Amino acid sequence: MHRSPLLTALLTLLPLMAGASAATLTPAGTIIQNQATGTVRTDDPADGTLHSVSNAVQSTVASVCSVSLLPNGSVTSPAQTQTVRVGDTATYWATVTNAGNDTFTFPLSWQPVSGVTPAASSVKFFQDLNGNRALDSGEPEISSLTLAQDRTVNVLMIVAATAAMIGEADFAPVTACAEGIPDADNVVHLKVTGEAHLLFTKSMTPAALQPGAANTVTLDVANTGDITSDAVVIEDLLGTQALSSLSFEPGSVNVPGGRLTYTSDGTTWTDTPGNAVTGLRWTLPQGVPAHGSSRLTFRLRAAATAAPGLRTNTATLTPVSPDLHTPTGAAADATATLNVAAAPALALGPVGNPGAPELSEQDTQRRQGVVTGQLVCFTHTLLNSGNVSDLVSLTPTVAGGLADITLLNAQGTALQQPLTLTAGQSVNVQVCVTPRSAGQVTLTLTASSSAGAEPNQTVDVISGILDQGPTLSKTVTPTGTVSTGHTLTFTLSVTNPYPFPLTNVTVTDTLTASLALASATGTPSVDGPTLTWHAGTLAPAETVSYTVTARVATTAPDDQAITNCFTFTSDQHPQAVTSPCTSSPVWSAALFMQKTAQPQQVTVGGRLTYTLTAKNTSATASMVNLTVMDALPATLEYVPGTSRIAGQSVPDPAVQNGALVWAVPELAAGQQVTITFDTRVLPGAPADLVNTVTAQAQGLNLGSVIVNANTATAHTKIQATVFDVYGDLIGRVFVDRNLNRRYEPGTDQPVGNARIVLSTGRTVVTDATGLYHVARLEGPVALRLDPNSVPYTPLSVPQDGGLNGSRLVVVSGLTSADFPLTPLTATLGATRDTRLTQGPLTVDKHVTANPDGSYAVSLTLTTQVDLAAFTLTDPLPTGATLTEGTSTLDVTALNAGTTHVTYRFTVPGTPAVTDPTVHWRTP
Repeated sequence: MHRSPLLTALLTLLPLMAGASAATLTPAGTIIQNQATGTVRTDDPADGTLHSVSNAVQSTVASVCSVSLLPNGSVTSPAQTQTVRVGDTATYWATVTNAGNDTFTFPLSWQPVSGVTPAASSVKFFQDLNGNRALDSGEPEISSLTLAQDRTVNVLMIVAATAAMIGEADFAPVTACAEGIPDADNVVHLKVTGEAHLLFTKSMTPAALQPGAANTVTLDVANTGDITSDAVVIEDLLGTQALSSLSFEPGSVNVPGGRLTYTSDGTTWTDTPGNAVTGLRWTLPQGVPAHGSSRLTFRLRAAATAAPGLRTNTATLTPVSPDLHTPTGAAADATATLNVAAAPALALGPVGNPGAPELSEQDTQRRQGVVTGQLVCFTHTLLNSGNVSDLVSLTPTVAGGLADITLLNAQGTALQQPLTLTAGQSVNVQVCVTPRSAGQVTLTLTASSSAGAEPNQTVDVISGILDQGPTLSKTVTPTGTVSTGHTLTFTLSVTNPYPFPLTNVTVTDTLTASLALASATGTPSVDGPTLTWHAGTLAPAETVSYTVTARVATTAPDDQAITNCFTFTSDQHPQAVTSPCTSSPVWSAALFMQKTAQPQQVTVGGRLTYTLTAKNTSATASMVNLTVMDALPATLEYVPGTSRIAGQSVPDPAVQNGALVWAVPELAAGQQVTITFDTRVLPGAPADLVNTVTAQAQGLNLGSVIVNANTATAHTKIQATVFDVYGDLIGRVFVDRNLNRRYEPGTDQPVGNARIVLSTGRTVVTDATGLYHVARLEGPVALRLDPNSVPYTPLSVPQDGGLNGSRLVVVSGLTSADFPLTPLTATLGATRDTRLTQGPLTVDKHVTANPDGSYAVSLTLTTQVDLAAFTLTDPLPTGATLTEGTSTLDVTALNAGTTHVTYRFTVPGTPAVTDPTVHWRTP
């Protein structure tokens, strides 16, 4: 085969084209396959065109690494420049691009170029995920990057400035292929500057302080910066309210350098301390060296009475210019706290000396020549010597002898405990001792704290005690009850019972306002109602006596006792001794009694109403236990149930020695009381019937004062009547409307047609006025009111022997026996009152519960005319049983007037209400 020169050229060209394609960063690992094809034409047309294909050639693209780090920079033209202070950080940004044809891992590092070299640990790389050229939370620290072909990543280089880096530095971030030249032409510039950092502190040691103790105050200033600080001025003001009761201790300052000045007024500063230092000023004109420090100390002392609690104090540091006047920075405060502890304490001793050594001779008070029963007082001073308020209790204890103890305040009144004392407060108290035995009394007074202070004690001693007192007596004549205008004579005497003289003896007698001085022996000095005798000296067993005459004043009130005593003092008895007292009860007013009788004339058998009036004529005093006594003559008989006091019914009077006796608890000043009662005149009464009353009372305040009344008498004329013979029984049956058991015309209702049955077999019926009369009777007679003849229940009276409506009387002459009846509206135990009115007829129904459980029914029929063919039916309650009488009435005619129907029944439980029915025929 002939090949033309052109074919050979084409075959040669195809491999060259394949080589040119491989130089364009085709991704590594790409396979390239190539085959050449040739065509040959000959000159002989018969041969046509000859085609030829070469063999196939296969090539794999190799991995080629290339990296780019931007921006670029040099020392003369840094890519980036940062200036920071020590402790801050500098941030540089960069982009890293994989310019190769494969995925590669590129290490990140840096290298110094010139100037200060940062510490290896000061430089770190982070991936800038959001590309904002600032380190954000969550962005990771990296030391290398793995990037795909053509991948670009934002990177941050963070440099922490340290003191060792102060100055300027050039360094470059570096990255490179594993086998290649590093990309290090990215120089950046860093400038690190330093400063002074002052730390100012204050402390107090110890932090808890007892009152009276001292502590150390420390002021520390340190420069943690890298350069010397400006000049500083430190002031500590001590004269503040917060430091009250704490003071600067002179000579306690310890200062290493600088200048220290003092102030006593907060304005003027001097190099030497004054009497009272209220502030210190410490000046360091050269400042504080870098990493250097300085310390000032002094002492504060707490007062013994310093109140407990926290004390806070603040010192101030100010950076200033070299002229020491112009601040160059912000002031800094340093505060320290001190706690003053609570320290309760008590001091107790003789007055003015509470701090005397406890239980020493200086802490003991003594007295001599005292008499039993005579009050001796010791004064003590109690001091709260602690620094807290306290509640203090004082307790006296008798260690020897017998005595009564009283605690008084400085004013002489009862001491109120516990005593409230603030810190440093003192109070005087009195311990008053009354010896009860001869010899010696030793007393210990103890002060106890509620705040925790130790108890404190002091001692009082009384020696040479005598077991007797002066002999004093006082008498008065006359004795007993007196009235105004009476003259009283008092005798006063004093005897010295001791073996030694009594000196400076004084006797004092003060008359009450109810006495007017008339005369006195011994020439006393008189000051108003007070008489004073200065007897001088009384020898042993000597007696001195005085007499005072006084008149009971017209203003002396009733029922009050005039009490009179005198007092005695001497040098040996500075506390007054009181003599026995005399007592003279006073009563001048009278108890007045008056008695009247109504009517003025009465017949035998008639009633007499007596009115007794008792009056207390005193203008000031009440009387109590008033007793009024009326001894009735034999021809008068008290009518039971008729007693009234001040118009109110009262129980029948007691009978004492045959006399009626009424009692009134109290009769006020000027008050009078009226007692009324009824009597019946018995046969044999004289024509002039005389009745006498007496009374007696006591004083309200002084029960020993007995006041007797005058005797009051009432006269009544007795008229003779046809009934002035023995053996007649009279009386009345009536409805007692006011339940006073006596007939009162116009008030009470007479009951006619009431039948009274006598034990003699005789009966009698009352007339229309309710009166009855039985003649020619003698001796004991029993009589009873027929209950079926009246529609009312008899009242109980003393003469019925416990059976209402009965009487047992002894007929002697003209004798009376009334029968009071219970009104329908006032009957006790009544369960129903019913009235039925129809035409001329009225029916009153009254139901009463009996003690035995039965019920009594009374029907009263009242008609003005006769009623023909009359029928009454009163139905029994359901379940009732008739036990007595009848509940119906069926008559040919009901006569005009009053007709009674009664019956009894029993029934279980409470009966139902029933009403009667009536029928009659009209013409």
